[in-house]
Amino acid sequence: MAADELQAAFEVLYSHLNGANALWGQNVTSEQVASAKLEKPCVQFFLAGGGNELVSPNLRNARLTLSVKGIAYDMATARAIKAALGDLLEAGGTQDVAPKLPAHADWEITTVTMDRIISLDEKFEGAQSIYHRGNQYVLTMERL
Repeated sequence: MAADELQAAFEVLYSHLNGANALWGQNVTSEQVASAKLEKPCVQFFLAGGGNELVSPNLRNARLTLSVKGIAYDMATARAIKAALGDLLEAGGTQDVAPKLPAHADWEITTVTMDRIISLDEKFEGAQSIYHRGNQYVLTMERL
């Protein structure tokens, strides 16, 4: 069975980000499988919006907005992860200036555009602070 656009985007992101940087190593996950026990620092990504775009009766496209962020116990590491994610993702589609995302059998990611900033600090009395830094990325995709 062919992957839907979200499954394809998640598979591409996971394979591209897993082990891509020593800051997070293999601590990469989608929100669907994230756990409070996930070792930090880590990278997490999840759907923020979007979906199918019917361009013509014979062609199915998608435009997804994905949140991709680093999570760390110190702000400097979270910011460094954010910068590394930008280098790995921005303009990474096949029609962009710097294609870098791996191919998928069912969908082609044609463009990747950095969008909104993600900045969240979790601070609770008597607990370790946790910092989230990243961006939302808009992916345009075409079914193969």
